[in-house]
Amino acid sequence: MLSPNFRTMILILLPTMALLLGGCVHTGADLTLAEAIGLIEGGNVIEPSPAVAKAILKKYQDRPILIEFSATWCIICKGIKRPLDHLAQEGKGRYIIMRLDVTDDMETLVEYGMKPIYPSFKLFSPGLVQPVKRFGLLSFDSLIAWMRLTHTTIQNVPLQFSQAPLKTPKAVIVAGSAENANFAQEVVWITKILKRKGLKDDEMACFYAKPDPVQYLADQKQFDELAHDLNKCSATSRLAILNATKQGLAANPSTFFLYATSHGAGPSEYRPEKGERDCFTRAPSLILDNGSEEYCDSLNHLTPDAVASAVPAVSPTHKFMVFQSCYSGGFISDQNNAAKYPSALAKLPNMTLLTATRSDRPSFGCGTGEIATYYGFSFAKALEEDRGTFESIDWKTINQETIESIEQLESKSQIREGSDPQFFNGL
Repeated sequence: MLSPNFRTMILILLPTMALLLGGCVHTGADLTLAEAIGLIEGGNVIEPSPAVAKAILKKYQDRPILIEFSATWCIICKGIKRPLDHLAQEGKGRYIIMRLDVTDDMETLVEYGMKPIYPSFKLFSPGLVQPVKRFGLLSFDSLIAWMRLTHTTIQNVPLQFSQAPLKTPKAVIVAGSAENANFAQEVVWITKILKRKGLKDDEMACFYAKPDPVQYLADQKQFDELAHDLNKCSATSRLAILNATKQGLAANPSTFFLYATSHGAGPSEYRPEKGERDCFTRAPSLILDNGSEEYCDSLNHLTPDAVASAVPAVSPTHKFMVFQSCYSGGFISDQNNAAKYPSALAKLPNMTLLTATRSDRPSFGCGTGEIATYYGFSFAKALEEDRGTFESIDWKTINQETIESIEQLESKSQIREGSDPQFFNGL
C-alpha cells in the first residue's frame, strides 16, 4: 500500500508536461445512475461513486469505457494535458470516460487491480479479452486511437514467441517495451546484420515484448511486417535475458554482444524509508514490459547491477553492450563520470559500453509511428556499413558514425538539447 511518504516519488515518476488540463468533469458522491447516463450521452467526463461506476460498467458493455484513477495530492496530475473532456465531447456517448478519485479509497484501487501510480487508466472495451491498464501518459495516444474505432469482434495480435530452447548465444538482442513497433524493429535489423557478419541463428538470442491489442493497433502495419522475424524471438523478461547473458559468457567466446532498446525510467532523488523495500523504478533502468513482479516494479527491468550480476567477475571475453533508452548513460555512470563514479558494468574487465544518452538526457524517436529510435536507426546503419566480421567490428568508428547521424536527426527535428550518446572503452 502506498503511504503519503511516497507522494514525491510518484510525482517524479511521470514526465514533466506542464500544460493546463481543462475541466468539464461532473462529480458528486450523490450522482445517480440516471444523472450519470444523461451526462454521458451529452459527451461529458463523469466522476461517479464506485457503486455508480460499477453500474455503468455493467450497463454499457457494448462500448469502450476508460477509467482514470487519480488522487487529489497528485499535483502533476492537475498540470498534465490529457484531452479527456475534448475526447468525451467528440464521442457523445459512443464511449465513456470516468474518473475515480481514490485519494482515500485504496479498496477501490485494489478492486480494479491498479497500482498507486497516478494518473493511471484502465480500458474496458469490446474487442478486448481482458481490460488493459496504463500507468502515466506514455501510451495515452494508443488508448485514444482504440476508443475512436468500433470493435465488434475480439481483436487478436498475430504475433508469437519462439519456443525453441536456448543454445549458447554470442549475442543477446532485446526489445523491452511493447508500446511501439520501433523497438522490435531494431531487434530485427540488428539480428539480420549480425547474421551477415557471420553469426548463426543458434548463436543469437532475441527477445521482444508482445503488444496488447491496443498497442498493436497503434503500430499495426509495422508489427505485421515484423511478425515473421519476431516469431523467432522469445518473450522479454529480466530473468530470461540475464540467463541468456550468463549462459553465453560461460562459454568464454572471444566476443559477446548485448543490445537492449526500450523506454528508460527517469532520474529520481527518492529513496525508501528505513526498513522499506525499494521497489521504485528509477534511472538507470531500461523498461521491460513483460515483468512478472507486479508489486515490486524495480525487479522487472534491466539495470547496471542486474546485468553485471550475469557477467563473470573474471572473464577474458571482450564484451560489447549497447543500451538505447532515455537516461541510458547511467549504465556507464549515473554522474556522467565513469572514472570517478563507474557503474557496476563499467567496473568489469574487458567491457565496452555504448549508450544512447547521458545519464540525465532523454533519447528521441521513441513514439508511436516512428520507424526506429534515433539511436537505434543510426547505430544499425553504422553497424551495417562496418565491413568487419562479428569478432572484428570497429566499435569506435561505429560510435562516431552513430553520433554524427543522431546529431543530424536531432538538428533536423530542431531539438535544442541533444541526447549526447556516451562511449566507454574498458578493454
